[in-house]
Amino acid sequence: MFVSTSFQDLLSTLFCSGCFSSSHSWLKHPVEDIPAQLGSMRSFKSGQIWTRHCLIILGICLCRMLGIGTSTGILGSRSPLAFTCGTHLKSSSFHTRITSRALPPLTAEEKQLIIEWEAHEEVLDEVAEARRLNEAGFPISPEDLITRAKLYLAKNQYNVVDPDMLADNFTFSGPVVGPLGKAAFIKVLGGLDLTTVFPDNKARWHDWRVDPYDASRVLFTARPTGTNLGTLGAWIPEPTGKTYEGPPEAASLKFSRDGKIVEYTAAYVMDKNQGNTDGMTGVLGPLYAIGKGLPIPEGQPWQPSPLWWLLKQLDMA
Repeated sequence: MFVSTSFQDLLSTLFCSGCFSSSHSWLKHPVEDIPAQLGSMRSFKSGQIWTRHCLIILGICLCRMLGIGTSTGILGSRSPLAFTCGTHLKSSSFHTRITSRALPPLTAEEKQLIIEWEAHEEVLDEVAEARRLNEAGFPISPEDLITRAKLYLAKNQYNVVDPDMLADNFTFSGPVVGPLGKAAFIKVLGGLDLTTVFPDNKARWHDWRVDPYDASRVLFTARPTGTNLGTLGAWIPEPTGKTYEGPPEAASLKFSRDGKIVEYTAAYVMDKNQGNTDGMTGVLGPLYAIGKGLPIPEGQPWQPSPLWWLLKQLDMA
């Protein structure tokens, strides 16, 4: 539910109704001019500063009561109220959402339960992760590793054009494809350029971080999408115009101490219920989503074996 109104109207209602004459035309002036307008009145000539401060305090109270103005802002960027609330908007009107009530605070027992669970499961916070990475002693910093990972993909995501970035003992592994050595990986990746079939393909990589349990490995996530606007020989003689949405996929690049990539993993599904590929990734998922799935088991959605199906019927799997 959204509420939209003029902040000047709000101030007028709260501060002017029954107190000041409507002939002062408050709505014709920005909020920051209200003290000046008040100062023009004889009874307020000596209290301009006091009036400004009162309006600021009342405005802040109003923001707090409505639960607005603390993050997205509701005031003009030059308004004294805007600077006081730490908000920055381009106009004096506001458009905000009425949020639900906050969750009840955790009890002391619940907080202690979390502490014990974290200790038992060895849950790492940011400080603990940084400490582990530092203790690992890997010569390349996490920041540099992430930058190198992005550089590799910027050059070689769809076709390896800089093979020197790969170590001689490089391997690629996916849920279906691999493990592939360096030469085989370069050949397979170059055999089908995904951007030919999906010219607008985007991996939408995000969540870049270094594995605290392997200081040489960069972890990242994809949510790929693309529209079939190209052909693929006799299999896709005409573009379908259909768009695929892949599930979230986990990927990683592992580096040697001299900065070469020794391992690349990709296309591991994190949530098979997302997207329209029925949990499939790589090339197989997008082709299936546009109605051109390959006629092989790997090119079709996973099907349980008869025994697994029976266990599911018995609520045992």
